[in-house]
Amino acid sequence: MDPIEARTEIAKALEPFLGLSAAWCPIAVVREGSQEGSGSMKSFKTRSGSHSMPTMLSKFQTMIDLSGAFGSIFARVEEPLKQLSMDLGLLGERVQEAQRDLTMRRCLIRTDTISSMIKDCAGVETRLGLHSAVLNDLQPELQQMWQEQLDRVRRQQIIYREKVEECLTLRETARHVLTAAKQLLPYATCIESMSALIDPKLKSA
Repeated sequence: MDPIEARTEIAKALEPFLGLSAAWCPIAVVREGSQEGSGSMKSFKTRSGSHSMPTMLSKFQTMIDLSGAFGSIFARVEEPLKQLSMDLGLLGERVQEAQRDLTMRRCLIRTDTISSMIKDCAGVETRLGLHSAVLNDLQPELQQMWQEQLDRVRRQQIIYREKVEECLTLRETARHVLTAAKQLLPYATCIESMSALIDPKLKSA
């Protein structure tokens, strides 16, 4: 098989994982597509760190959300995941550098070096699989905690609605009392006037 065709076949095999197809092209084409290659690595780095907290959450809100029982559980999975992300990023850079040495710089790389990288990549994949199992095992515990929180929220909502209804009832009662008080004024005025006619002293008082 022609060397260029061989590199193309290898590139097709690696493309879904590293997006490095441009670097496997002939050198003239590589120079033209160098920007695409750098973009591919950026996208790889972005994917490798995709587990990070959404930026829409403020730091203050995140601190609140990570407090209490959930925070202690979250710490057990976040730190190992950060380390795995760092290890995976370094491995990606090593693989890309080796790929450049082989295809662009025509450097000699010992097969045991490649085998070591393969072993390291497989090790990270295994660790990620184990960590995924840990996350799955935590789901029932978290689900129970979230259910308790939902139940508490529902009870708080019921209490709130009761107070809203109580306030509305009191406002309605207050309107009735106010109306009744206003209706008393003409009677009080009439009686006061009649009493003044009967006893002028009351008028002066």
